[in-house]
Amino acid sequence: MRYGKQILVPEFGEESQKTLSAATVAIVGCGALGALQAELLTRMGAGRLRIADGDLVSLNNLHRQLLFTERDAEEGTPKVTAAANRLAALNSEVALRTTAERITRDNIAAFAEKADLILDATDNIATRFLINDYCVRNSLPWIYTGVAGTTGLILPILPREGPCLRCLYPDPPSESDAATCAADGILPTTVALAVSLQITQLVRILNRTAVPGTLIRLNVWDASVRTTTAHRNPECLCCGQRRFEFLDAEAPDGTALATAVCSQRMVRIDSRFWEGAFNVERALAAAAQNGAAVERKGLLRIVTAGARRISLFPDGHMLVHECTVTDEALAAVREVFR
Repeated sequence: MRYGKQILVPEFGEESQKTLSAATVAIVGCGALGALQAELLTRMGAGRLRIADGDLVSLNNLHRQLLFTERDAEEGTPKVTAAANRLAALNSEVALRTTAERITRDNIAAFAEKADLILDATDNIATRFLINDYCVRNSLPWIYTGVAGTTGLILPILPREGPCLRCLYPDPPSESDAATCAADGILPTTVALAVSLQITQLVRILNRTAVPGTLIRLNVWDASVRTTTAHRNPECLCCGQRRFEFLDAEAPDGTALATAVCSQRMVRIDSRFWEGAFNVERALAAAAQNGAAVERKGLLRIVTAGARRISLFPDGHMLVHECTVTDEALAAVREVFR
């Protein structure tokens, strides 16, 4: 049997394999966390995987993002494209659906529809609280995981049974205050340990042995893993008062129009740049009229204006290469697509 060795583990067994093989898991992000989550679940025989990410593979991803190769980095392949190619070669029985977009309140419902569980693999505070809002509102389990440096934090969230992310962080930290790999670096061993614990919690949620409120803190340098119990806050704005501020269409979504990509010389421009429905033909015609060269590369359009290179995704979001200043990136795309 393909999965015989894990079925032999008493805590896992045949019933857990059946449950996993029937499950649909949605992974938000395909960087260090998401790539390893997807590989483990593919090797373990998950039924269906959905992966969303709007970034490209770059050289400085390779020390920790295990699905990708030097060729992927050299070619600037979208992460979801590279991941799909690799995962299909690992286990053709796993059904895979990819989305080359950042998850927002506009697309999270379509992405997570009929999923059994969501895995956090993002590096964005607002996106994590958006996932929390969506899952609490829809009573859908999810697992929060954050890593930086040598440390990590994992919290499996079972709505109505235990605390949500907002019970842990009533006032979400700003992006500048949060520990990130951009500011603190990251060891691949930190990622590996965190994802191993996260996927194990996923199995325990699916086989109904998970303990609500299990908060796991790890430090690979100190060789320590500590488990404490987080408690639900009856006054929590999200799971207590049922206020979904990150999901509410009337509230600001908390995402900047332009953001520097973690540890890379790129700036991401949100699809809101277009101030309306994105039309790729009109955008490319404007770029050509302004003297830019356009080529198609898989699902991307590569727009080159002088020394400036822009990757344009199907949903309208862009990556401005060799740039770390958001205002400079915005000025560049406005010049190209004006």
